[in-house]
Amino acid sequence: MRPIDRLIEGVRNRSLWQVAGLYAAGAWVTLQVVDVLADAFDLPGRFAAIALAFLIVGFPIVLATAHLQQRRLGRVDAGSGESESSAGEGPVTPAVRRFLTWRNVAAAGVAIFALWGVVVTGWLLTRDQPTAGPVGVGALEVSPSVVAVLPFSVRGSADYEHLGDGMVNLLGIKLDGAGDLRSVDSRALLSHITRQGVPADDPEAAAAVAARFGAGLFVMGDVVEGGRRLQVAAALYRTDNWASAVAEASAEGEEPFALVDDVATQLLAGVEGGPGARVRRIAAVTTSSYPAFRAYLEGEAAFRTFDFQTAFEAFQRAVALDTLYAMAYYRLSVAAEWLTRADEAQEAAEMAFRHASRLTDRDRQLLEAFRAWRRGEHPEAERGYRAIVGTYPTDVEAWFQLGEVLNHSNPFYGRSFAEAREPFQHVLAYEPRDMAALVHLIRIAAWEGRLERLDSLANRFLKINPEADRQYEVRTMQVLAQGDPVRTDSLLDAYRDLSDLHLSQVAWNGTVFTRNREAGEKAAALLTDRKRFTPEVWTTGHSMRAYSMIARGRMREALAEVESVATYDVFSATQLEAFLHLVPGVPAERTVLERLRTEVEALDPTAVAPSGNPSFFYNVLEQRHEIIRLYLAGALAARLGDAEAAREYAGQLEAVEPPPEGGSVTFDLAAGLRSMAARAEGDTAGALAGLDEIRMDIFYQMAMASPYDGLVLERFERGTLLQELGRYDEAVGWLENLGSVGAAEVAMEPGAALHLAQLYEAMGEPVKAADQYA
Repeated sequence: MRPIDRLIEGVRNRSLWQVAGLYAAGAWVTLQVVDVLADAFDLPGRFAAIALAFLIVGFPIVLATAHLQQRRLGRVDAGSGESESSAGEGPVTPAVRRFLTWRNVAAAGVAIFALWGVVVTGWLLTRDQPTAGPVGVGALEVSPSVVAVLPFSVRGSADYEHLGDGMVNLLGIKLDGAGDLRSVDSRALLSHITRQGVPADDPEAAAAVAARFGAGLFVMGDVVEGGRRLQVAAALYRTDNWASAVAEASAEGEEPFALVDDVATQLLAGVEGGPGARVRRIAAVTTSSYPAFRAYLEGEAAFRTFDFQTAFEAFQRAVALDTLYAMAYYRLSVAAEWLTRADEAQEAAEMAFRHASRLTDRDRQLLEAFRAWRRGEHPEAERGYRAIVGTYPTDVEAWFQLGEVLNHSNPFYGRSFAEAREPFQHVLAYEPRDMAALVHLIRIAAWEGRLERLDSLANRFLKINPEADRQYEVRTMQVLAQGDPVRTDSLLDAYRDLSDLHLSQVAWNGTVFTRNREAGEKAAALLTDRKRFTPEVWTTGHSMRAYSMIARGRMREALAEVESVATYDVFSATQLEAFLHLVPGVPAERTVLERLRTEVEALDPTAVAPSGNPSFFYNVLEQRHEIIRLYLAGALAARLGDAEAAREYAGQLEAVEPPPEGGSVTFDLAAGLRSMAARAEGDTAGALAGLDEIRMDIFYQMAMASPYDGLVLERFERGTLLQELGRYDEAVGWLENLGSVGAAEVAMEPGAALHLAQLYEAMGEPVKAADQYA
C-alpha cells in the first residue's frame, strides 16, 4: 500500500474528534509555512488571510467527509451488505457523498493552495520592485554600524502629527556620522513603511524592516503632547535581539530640536564607544527654527506630489525664516530646477554649500557634489556622488543626483545619457513611487524607441499622480512616440491653453526625445500663439520648428520660420538664420554667408530689452547677445575661409566678461573658433587640439535651450575630426549622442547619421551602416 493510501486509511479509521485534532495541527503547520513565505517575499497581510480563509472553509468539509466515511465503515462492519454506492439514506445526496471522499478532499486542498501560490507568484511578478535593494542586487548585508530610525507614534495635538515622520529625518541626521554609525536613508525607509506599514509598538516587525535596509540597530519611540509641552521617549534596539532595548532616552520641553539633541545623545551613550566628542558638538543639524522646519516639511510634501510651485514657495519661506538653513536652500535649488528657473537653481545651490558647516560630513559631501553639478563641473560631481553611494548604498538622493549628472551631461563627453538608467532604477528599487526617476526613465525609453517600456512607465507615473506638474510632457512622449497623427492632433489641441512653462516642456520633450519630427513641430507651434504669449516665447517656438525642419531637409520652410521672427525681432531672426546656415550639411552660397556675416557684425546687443521671463527656455540668451554676436561672426568667417578673422573674434570673445553663472562659455566658444580656423586651414590635428581646450563648465539647463552653451557645432566637429584621424570608436560616441540635450541638436542629426554610416562601414558593421543611411 502506498504511503498516501496508508495515511488516508488511517484518517478514515479515526473518530471525528481525532480528525478535528489532526486537521487543526495540519492547519497550524500550513499557516507557519505561509508566514515564512510572507516574510521571505514581503507579501501583504491579505495573502495570509486568504490562506486562513481556505483553512476555515475546509474544516467543515473535512468533518463531513470523516462523518460519511465513519457511517459507511460502521455499516460494513455490521454485515449489512450495503455497498458504498447504495448507502443513500439521510440528508446527504448521492452526488455529495460521491464527492466527499478522502482522495477528492486531498486533491481539492492541493488545488486550492496551488491556486494561492499562483496568485502570490503573479503578485510578486507585477508588484513594484523590491525595496530590499536595487534590481539584481539582493538584500543588503546587516551591519552593526547602520541604524534605522522608524516613525514615532504621536499623541496629543494634531499640530504635532508631522513629528511622527519628522523624527525619522531629525534623529536620523543626528545619529549619522556619530563614530562609525551611519543612518538608513529616511526617504527610502519612509517610502517602504508607507507602502507596507509597521505597527508603532511592534519591535519584531520593526526589526524585520531594519534588516531589509542592512541596519543592525533601530530606534522606536513616541511623542506625547500636553499643554504645548512635548515628552519624547525613544529606545535603541539590536535587529538580531529586539526583545530588550540597548539604550533608552527621554526628554521633555517645548522646543522639538533641543529635545532631539538630548534624545540622540542619550541613545548614543548606549552604543559601544559612547557618543564621542564629535557627537557632543552636534548642534541643530538642519535649523534652529521650528517654523522653518515646518515650512521645509511642507515643501517636501508638495515636492513628492510634483507640485513644484508650492514646493518652491514653501522652501522660500523656510530660508526666509532661517537664512542659514542649508538643506532648505538645497531643496529650493532642486524645486527651481524643475520649474526651469536656472538662475535661482544655481544661486540657491551656492547658498546651500555656503551654510553647510552645521551639517554632518555626509550631508556636506552631498552639497559639495551638488554645487559642482550646478557649476557645470560634471566629472567632479559624478565622482562625488559615486563616492557617496559607495559608502551609503541606500542614499536615494545621491543615487538620483548621480542619475541627473549622467542623464544631462554625458552627451557633452561623447557618452550616452541612457547610462543614467541604472542610478534611476536604484532610486525606484528603494522608492517605487518616485516620479522624478520615472520621468527620466520615460525619456530614455522614448529616445531608444522602446514603446512598450515607455507605455508601462508612463502609465505607472500617471497612476501615481495624474495631476502632477509633469503629466503633460509624459503624455506627450507617450502619444507622439507612437506616431499616430490623429491621437497627436487630439492631444496637442487639448494642450493649446497651457501656460508657456508647461508648453516649453511639451515642445522640448516632443522635439528631442520622441524623434517624431512632424509632431514635434506641431508641439512647438503652440508656443507661437501671438494672442497669448510674448515675443521671447514666440521666438522659442519658431526656433524649435526651424531646427526640426532642417533635420527633415526642409530648408525653405525653416527659413520661413526665420522670416516670422523677423516681423517682430530682427536681432533674433539674424542670429537664428546665421546658425541655421552653419549647420553641417546645409548648403549655403558664399554670397549668403557674406551677407549674414555683415548683418551679424552690425548687430547691437544693447538694443535688446530683457524679457523678464524666469524660465531658462526664454531668457537663456539675454546676457549673452554680445558673446553670440562675436561667435557667429567668427564662425561665418571660418566658413568663408578667413581663419585669421576667426582667431581675432576668438580673442575678442575671451575678453568679454562672462555672464553671471555662465561658467566657461566664453572661453569654450573661443576655443571652438580657434578650432574652426585650424580646420579652415586643413589642420585636422590642430583643430582637434583646439577642441581639447574646451572645459564645458556649464549648467546643463543652459545647454538645453542654447546651441551656444551646448557647443553643438563643436561636438559635431569633434566627431568628424576623430573620424578623419581614424579614431572610429571615439567618433561614434560623439556623433551617436547628438540630439539628446537641446532642440538645436536635432538639426545636426542627418549629418551625424551620414558620418556614422561611413564609420560603421569602415568598422565592418554593414547592418548598422544601413540603418544610418536610412
